[in-house]
Amino acid sequence: TGRVLAQLGDMLDHETDYANEKENIARMRSLFGDRDEIRVPEVVDELCGEGVLTMSFEDGVKITDSPKLDARDIDAEAVAKLLVDAFFTMLFTDRIFHADPHPGNFLVREGPTLVILDYGAVEPVTDDLAEGMKQVVLGAMMKNDDAILGGVERMGFVAEDGDRELLGKVARDYIKVLKNVRIENFSDMDRETVRKLSGYDQTRGKIRE
Repeated sequence: TGRVLAQLGDMLDHETDYANEKENIARMRSLFGDRDEIRVPEVVDELCGEGVLTMSFEDGVKITDSPKLDARDIDAEAVAKLLVDAFFTMLFTDRIFHADPHPGNFLVREGPTLVILDYGAVEPVTDDLAEGMKQVVLGAMMKNDDAILGGVERMGFVAEDGDRELLGKVARDYIKVLKNVRIENFSDMDRETVRKLSGYDQTRGKIRE
């Protein structure tokens, strides 16, 4: 419990450090500066001070507000592809990660244009983490459990005394699920399909071990 509280304290200090957030915004604007379809707010320097970070106002529809997206004739699939594109660019091009990707931090405008908000939690990504992610994604696509396990190991998610045999079983069970799931339209998945894809039944109670 003490370790978790210490981590939460560090995270809150980090997220309320506006000088750090200003640097994160500058880095993100540099990364996406030539992408009209991805918008990062501008910092208004003359209105910033100690404890104050002023940015441009960004209009848009909350990314999960389907009725408003439909009303503006914004293609949800195009938005999803743009979101994935943005995160792949962060992770694999600039080796950083927007670590607070909840729906309130994403707005959408016609185009579509994706507006990304809140840069208090932006973390560096190590080469091992990035390459491990690639290996896991490719392993899942190829339904190769050994590749998934290798990627998870490279990402650093397996403790020295972790149960690798159990992890291998979980991965193989999950691969069986992927082989049997058929999806024609990813924007119209039911709750049971999402549950299967998440691997919840395979990992529940086992990941800690």
